[in-house]
Amino acid sequence: AHAALPAPTDADWARVEKGDVVTRAAPELDPPGAYAWVEIEASPETIWAVLIDPAEAVKASGSVSSCETYLDEETATGRRIGLHYVLEVAFTEVSYHVLRDFRPSEAIMTWTLDPAKPNDLVHTSGTYTLQPGRTPGHLLLSYQSKVDSGRNIPQWVSNLLTGRALKGYIGHVRTVSEAR
Repeated sequence: AHAALPAPTDADWARVEKGDVVTRAAPELDPPGAYAWVEIEASPETIWAVLIDPAEAVKASGSVSSCETYLDEETATGRRIGLHYVLEVAFTEVSYHVLRDFRPSEAIMTWTLDPAKPNDLVHTSGTYTLQPGRTPGHLLLSYQSKVDSGRNIPQWVSNLLTGRALKGYIGHVRTVSEAR
């Protein structure tokens, strides 16, 4: 069982229902991270298809130079997906591998760093969940991440993974999902 993500506050909901992508820093998490929420007018299958498509991660962000699947296997609850990300920002390359535990019947996908692979991050983990939104015909996509970039990686890399880039990525997921 996975810990439930915190629900949006009333103020967050007001913005979500207006169509905003709402993100919030989560300094209380260990390591620190971020939350995001957006309502999407699409089926769960469509939204998950966008979330697990490595090409969309590249299209959504100018800083993701590549994202490739190195593992995709069926599990009793869904799929285990390994993705190798390479970020390139300001002449710094950051490479890391995540393992995703995708459980569509439970409306959840979690991820952690793959400890068997080389990673420039010390820690990254997180969760996506889908549940009914407040707007008829919409689903609420909730996101939580935790990132420790380590001493050798500038703080702006962590900020990128949890701040403006996150809002851009979640917005991209909505746009593509609603267009499919």
